[in-house]
Amino acid sequence: MKSCAYCQLSCSPTKEHIWPSSIIQKYESRLKTYNKKINSFHLGDPVIKDVCSQCNSVNLSKLDAYLSNLYDQHLSVALSPGQSTEIEYDHNLLLRSLLKISYNSSRSFGDSKIVKAHSRYRNYILDGGFCSNIML
Repeated sequence: MKSCAYCQLSCSPTKEHIWPSSIIQKYESRLKTYNKKINSFHLGDPVIKDVCSQCNSVNLSKLDAYLSNLYDQHLSVALSPGQSTEIEYDHNLLLRSLLKISYNSSRSFGDSKIVKAHSRYRNYILDGGFCSNIML
């Protein structure tokens, strides 16, 4: 048994998408993922297997859904030069979503200094609430 990267409870880890798979699926082209361990690219969603099913399927999936909806509502159409738009967003949900992607990415690359910097925000990513100055 390993411990979950988010809640730290002992678990059988599940695959956590580094980027929400719903965002990746919105692209028509086939994206490639880099695997540092084998120094190679492959087709498929980038994932890391170190998150318990509760965190993955409940807490983190809410963030994925938020980011996917934000993309659909405001980011899916490219603007032409000179055009402008307004984006309505929930600061905490957007920040938690972006921190999740960054934390997932840092773990996938195994950069212990960056992982340690992100790990202090695990509870905020999972549950929200108040989080003073984000400094990575």
